[in-house]
Amino acid sequence: MGNALGLSHKFKTTTSPLEITYKPTGQKIYFRGADKPLKIKSIKPQKGYIGITWFEELDQFNGAEEVRNILQSANRGGDKYWNFYSYNPPKSRDNWVNIEALDESEDTIRHHSTYLTMPKEWLGEQFIFEAKKLEARNIASYEHEYLGIATGTGGAVFDNIVERTITSDEMSRFDRLKFGIDFGFAVDPFAWGKMHYDKKNRTLYILDEIYEIKLSNRQAAEKMNTADEIVQPERKSSAV
Repeated sequence: MGNALGLSHKFKTTTSPLEITYKPTGQKIYFRGADKPLKIKSIKPQKGYIGITWFEELDQFNGAEEVRNILQSANRGGDKYWNFYSYNPPKSRDNWVNIEALDESEDTIRHHSTYLTMPKEWLGEQFIFEAKKLEARNIASYEHEYLGIATGTGGAVFDNIVERTITSDEMSRFDRLKFGIDFGFAVDPFAWGKMHYDKKNRTLYILDEIYEIKLSNRQAAEKMNTADEIVQPERKSSAV
């Protein structure tokens, strides 16, 4: 960047430590890895203070506490600070970064940009072609990877589940009912599922479930018998 702007002569760069110094004033840009945040506690300029911090790839940090530990070391000795965070939003809406982004503090400014807001010459035709191809094939992946939308529900194992009403006409054709049990009691729950598998269309219909802790064998049997006897043709179930 310095070469592009014709300003290289005004800066001194070193690799150990990795720093850039602005020669006219002695101001420094420090580059530090955050794999061990406690190592940054000793960072302190010989004069002045660190007024600007930039956390690149914020989503790679292990939580807000790790970021705070760094700021508590860097934001000392001054009266005005700017803290910048840049990242691609994680897929899960429950990720700590996406939750922090909901902060409505008056001292916080949020900016969201995508490839659609960039000049096309910065990206190239191939980049745009790949984006459009993914948009046509997998809209959820396109929205996350290219538009920065958190499309995940948080901890989901499958991303092809559809919740809808299973009609009585569909249920009348369910001739391959399957049942499954995972035993548990005190901490791990007792889990039972009732489902039908449509082999031709490769679709699994989940019709009912029991998911409880501290359920005795007798109580579980009673619940399973009741669930198996009751037919609710217009109930909401899931199809995978």
